Amino acid sequence: MFLITAFQEEKPKDLSLYIVLSISISLFILYMFLRNRRAKREQSDINIGVEENSKHIYSYGKIRDELSTLYVQIQEAVNEYVARLDTKIKLAQALLGELDKTRDEVKKLLSQLNESRPKVPQQQKEDTMNPLHKKVFDLRNLNKSIYEISKEVSLTEGEVELILGLKDLK
Repeated sequence: MFLITAFQEEKPKDLSLYIVLSISISLFILYMFLRNRRAKREQSDINIGVEENSKHIYSYGKIRDELSTLYVQIQEAVNEYVARLDTKIKLAQALLGELDKTRDEVKKLLSQLNESRPKVPQQQKEDTMNPLHKKVFDLRNLNKSIYEISKEVSLTEGEVELILGLKDLK
């Protein structure tokens, strides 16, 4: 139960932490299993001599010590990994902050550029327009089909569509 509450407070942030947590829980279950088994053996070993009993106790004690050591090592590894993740998260947040500032600067520069651009009146735009394009646009305004326009200006239908598409881009 101690393991579960300890890790619920720290909120694992990566799959590796879940793996370490699973290993820790497995080791704890193994420890409990061995402890239970030892208790059962002690009951059955009442008839066995004291010397034989002390050997079992010694081996279980040794296993318990090894499991405790392993548990401490796992906890240290998890704490180190969490610290590394926290550092990376802080770095990512700092980079996102810088990115936001840069984005705002770019937006500001773009708005300044748009404001400083000379405004060309609509009439002047039409005066500088290619006469063939002007004729295509005029025919389209008269609700003529692309086929009819292409025949009248001696262009292919694809060229007429391209010219009309360019008007939409302007």
